[in-house]
Amino acid sequence: MPRTPATPSLGKVSLFEVVRVGKESDAYIKRWADSYKRDSAIALSELLSFLAQAGGCDVKITREEVYSGDIDATVKRVVNDTICGKTTPEEPFATKKKEFKNFKQHFLDFWDKLVREAQDNETLVNEDPFEQIISFIEKFSQASVRSCRYVASLCALQLVTTFIRVANQLREARDTTQRQLQAEENKSRKNKADNNRLHSLRRSLEMLHGRVNSLEALMKQVFNGVFVHRYRDIDEHVRGECIAAVGRWCHTYPSYFLKDTYLKYIGWSLNDKESSVRSAALTALQVLYDEEDNYAPMDTFTARFSERVCQMVDDIDNNVAIKSLGTLTKLVRHDLIDFEAVKHTYNLLLDDSPQLRQAAAELVNVLLTIQSEAMQGSHGTQAHENGLVQLLLLLQEFPDNPNYINYMVDALYEKSAVLKDWRCIVQLLLSDEDIMPDTYQLNSIRVLKACIIKTSGEKLVQGLGPSGSGHKKEMTKQQREAVATFKQEITVHLMKSLPLLIRKHQADPVKAAELIQLITYLNLEVYALKRQEKAFAALLKQVKDAFFRFSADNTLRACCTTLFHCAGEEAHESAHAAAAGVVAEVQKECIARLKKSAGTALKLARAGQATTDDEEYELTACLKRCYFLQHLGADLSTTRLQGTVTPLLEAVAGGWECSGATVAVSLKLLFEGLLWVVKHLNVEAPDEGAVQDIVLQRNTFVDTLTNLYASHQDEEVKAEIYNIMADLFVIFSEEKVRGTKLELVGFSPPQKAMQTFWGHCERKLAMAPPSGAGEEEEEEGGESELLITLCHVARLVSFNLVPEHPWLSAELVSHFTMHGKKVAEVIKKTLNKLKKVAPEMLWEVYLGAMKKAFDRHLDQSGSGANQSLQSFRELAHKISQVYSGFLISDRPNAAKIVRGGLDYAMAGVPRRLPFLMTGLVHFTPKISSSDVNAIVKWFDTINVTINSNAELETWAPFFNYADHLREKLHLPPLKRPAPPRQSQPSPAQPSSAQRQPPQRSPPAPSQHAQTTRLQQAALQQQALEQERQRVAAQQQQQQQARLQELQRQQLQQQQQQQQQIAQAEAQIRAQALARQASQQQQQQQIAQAANIPSLVFEMNAELGFAAMQHMRSQQQQVPQQQIPSLVVNMGQRLTRSQVQQQQQLFASMSEGELQRLQNQIQQQQQQLQQNAPGGWGPVEASAASGGNWQHLYGMQNVAGSGTQKRGREGLQELEAGLMADEDDDLTADLEGLLGQMPNAPMQTAFGRPKRGRRM
Repeated sequence: MPRTPATPSLGKVSLFEVVRVGKESDAYIKRWADSYKRDSAIALSELLSFLAQAGGCDVKITREEVYSGDIDATVKRVVNDTICGKTTPEEPFATKKKEFKNFKQHFLDFWDKLVREAQDNETLVNEDPFEQIISFIEKFSQASVRSCRYVASLCALQLVTTFIRVANQLREARDTTQRQLQAEENKSRKNKADNNRLHSLRRSLEMLHGRVNSLEALMKQVFNGVFVHRYRDIDEHVRGECIAAVGRWCHTYPSYFLKDTYLKYIGWSLNDKESSVRSAALTALQVLYDEEDNYAPMDTFTARFSERVCQMVDDIDNNVAIKSLGTLTKLVRHDLIDFEAVKHTYNLLLDDSPQLRQAAAELVNVLLTIQSEAMQGSHGTQAHENGLVQLLLLLQEFPDNPNYINYMVDALYEKSAVLKDWRCIVQLLLSDEDIMPDTYQLNSIRVLKACIIKTSGEKLVQGLGPSGSGHKKEMTKQQREAVATFKQEITVHLMKSLPLLIRKHQADPVKAAELIQLITYLNLEVYALKRQEKAFAALLKQVKDAFFRFSADNTLRACCTTLFHCAGEEAHESAHAAAAGVVAEVQKECIARLKKSAGTALKLARAGQATTDDEEYELTACLKRCYFLQHLGADLSTTRLQGTVTPLLEAVAGGWECSGATVAVSLKLLFEGLLWVVKHLNVEAPDEGAVQDIVLQRNTFVDTLTNLYASHQDEEVKAEIYNIMADLFVIFSEEKVRGTKLELVGFSPPQKAMQTFWGHCERKLAMAPPSGAGEEEEEEGGESELLITLCHVARLVSFNLVPEHPWLSAELVSHFTMHGKKVAEVIKKTLNKLKKVAPEMLWEVYLGAMKKAFDRHLDQSGSGANQSLQSFRELAHKISQVYSGFLISDRPNAAKIVRGGLDYAMAGVPRRLPFLMTGLVHFTPKISSSDVNAIVKWFDTINVTINSNAELETWAPFFNYADHLREKLHLPPLKRPAPPRQSQPSPAQPSSAQRQPPQRSPPAPSQHAQTTRLQQAALQQQALEQERQRVAAQQQQQQQARLQELQRQQLQQQQQQQQQIAQAEAQIRAQALARQASQQQQQQQIAQAANIPSLVFEMNAELGFAAMQHMRSQQQQVPQQQIPSLVVNMGQRLTRSQVQQQQQLFASMSEGELQRLQNQIQQQQQQLQQNAPGGWGPVEASAASGGNWQHLYGMQNVAGSGTQKRGREGLQELEAGLMADEDDDLTADLEGLLGQMPNAPMQTAFGRPKRGRRM
């Protein structure tokens, strides 16, 4: 119980305790009034001390302070004592203790009763103690202590509220007195008693009028002294109390407060930053707009602030948005706002909050009612049709989504009479006049379906709240009877109408699907009771026809669901029998159609042909029908569909072209068949053959999935393979069935399949924007797809279903800080679950994640490297926060991470060394001192050899992390190895003239001073050394940067030169080949015309080169003895015209003349070989069959001094002649010839001088 200060003797119990209990306040107020009559200062000191104590100030206001009238000094003392610590043990308005639960209400009631007592007590009315009380409250409301301001503001606002109540009573008494006075004055005859009565009434009227004016003066004093300053207080509670109070004042005393002077404060508070204040302002407006008499005085306010109220429907706080919708509903109902201004509130019917949907539905229902009443014929059925038309017009504002209609009907159903008149909707759909567009008809069918579901007592919207509760509420007996009656009525009505509607819309798959689903909400027993079995059979036939007519997913799903519902055990016996027969027929026909279509496609695949569009559509439709049958309840595993579908997938993997939709539905069909086989397995006593069959099918299916993912490029196929793999790994997890009789069924996924699985997820993560980049602008569809993809991996990791692949957990966690908050939230929840399942492997997961993240950083370059490094730092910091450091159980795991990180970094030095200072540094405070000491000793054992300053800079993270560890043990930094210095010549010894004479050394200092100087010198030397190293490292970095820039420029120049050279060579080679081909053709023509066995030329480089190339291309092998040796005169040069003249000359020579010329050349060659032992080698030549000879001129290495010199001189002379010639073609051809000659030292002898220059 709080401690109370000593109080004057007004009773045994203090005023604070009386107010806290709230039972004896009336008696205490009367005693206080009597005390005020005796000594007003003592009574006021008691009252003001209570006010200070309610604000948390444990102080006492004395009689002398009240008597002196120095209110400023008194309040200042109270506030200073409060700041110095003189406070009550509990703040009554802040504590949550049970004894102070009703303190606020008791506090307000006390001041209300006090004001009423003062108005009833004639002495208090005459002296009016409230002027002094209000003066104290004004000063107290300006205190720096927040609790004091709150209590003073609350007290002042309550005083005004009570003043208004008293003033209203006085006004009523004044009006009564005024009427009595007028009645007395209207009397024709007046006696003395009447005059006395008139005088008394006038005096009473004057007295009442004066008391009302005095109360209004007190109201104005409080408003100007307290409210004007506190409505913008820093404390939102004070602001909220002020706005709620001024709203009450405007409502209860409109003649004085319902003016723009006071209403503006409510309007300004609509923009307050705190939702509680905005909510208080809207609550005040709702109360004011309930009174029709307030509309005219608030006309200016409504025009000014109605736009702001419209904006508040999108407030971040749901309570504020709901209250703004309620305010707008009142404005719309009384035509105080335009319809277009509130049209945007329609979207709130789709909000996730049920309360917000209900508030929006109230407003929308008012709008629809007003609009339908404005149409012609707004009575009875016509009114409902008009309302339905307005509802359909409203649905045009929303996208084409049936879920939106469910949301809207769920919100409007209880408020709209149109939605409960389902007969009107059916009649409008059956109308022969197509007065509604196609979209209106579809929406009408969906509205009818939603109304039937809602009336049947089922949920339309999943969620929290009264209309979308997560738990289905149990219906009462009365509700169940009402639902049964409704189902019987709707069945009787639709028994004839529904077949007509299905027939009318049989060409539209969407409408047909919506109508077929209505069968599931009917009472099928009524067909038997009404003897309408044939009608029911005809209805099932319509469903069957629609199943084979369409291939849309929604239509097939609706047909299958309806057939299985009618054939279910819960259905009536007659309906069950009829539906079971239809289901059997549908299954048989589906299998037959699939086998036929698959056989045709397989034949085309084996023939290497593609299917036509019609054939592929039929195949896809058959696969879909079988899939939905199998997925929704039909067991097709016994039909061996695997043998029909698997060859198609093998053909696709082999390169046969097939659409992605066909492949995806084929995979789903095989997966469903495998699940049906597993379902038939006896869990208690599994058959060994069945288990082996399942294992074989599973392994084959996994291989098919892996191969298809690698070969198929369609994204739909890849996504479907990923989803099927995720389910397969969960269902057949070896960890789940370990120790059971189904242990043989479990398996560990192959490494290739797991890599394919994670590769798909990683590809999706790579496509997502990085953390903080456009996260708000990300499309909802893409984001949800990414989260679903990520959740498949999270499911495997969180339950540790693939323990043979621990790298998967590390890969997932490594993306923790890379892709925004939602991805991080999924990974965080995954780790929380894994911590419960396998806590012993968490440290390995964390370490592996850090390694993966750092490896990604090493693979990046440029700006991507900086971003990846920052992401790695954040990841390491987040992981380190998992280990608190002060828990002994966390230290071993943190130490394991540090040791594993050291091994990882040292295994890839120096490239991985930054891992130490960017990752492991966060874990140093988390490990024990003994672990730090062991790691420091390990660092001391490592011998690092440094050969340069650049290498020292590379090893800086190693030494910095070692120093970081040593600092924790208060050890000096680790000594850096110095790089080897270059040897420098010793400085010259100074001459005797330069030597200084010896000087007397100063006296030796004391040992302490000498030690201090040595330490200072060592520190200075160390600082200089560090500065030198820093400057050297900086210079080294600058040099490396310049060197890299130069290397980059040189590399670019080299690449440009190589490209130019390659282009020039290609051009020259093409020209040379063209000339060689033409000259070779001319030579062959000349040789054939002369029919000579051999042809000798002096020096023709072009013809020789062409002959050599021709022989090599034909790969002719000619015995060396049959090749004539040719001697080339190196000093003579032939032009093209001379060569042509010699060719004509040789063609005119006889065989005998040619033979004599050849003998002379052979003699000259023998003489040359005798003079030079190394000599000239045999000249390469080739002969063609049929007497056509092609001779090749070549030259081998020249040996011997004289011959070598003569050969070089000849080449130089030949070159000089070529350079001087105007024919450039021979020069280019000669250079090409020399470049092609193997082992040609002559090319390097004179090089390739510039054109026009003589050697």
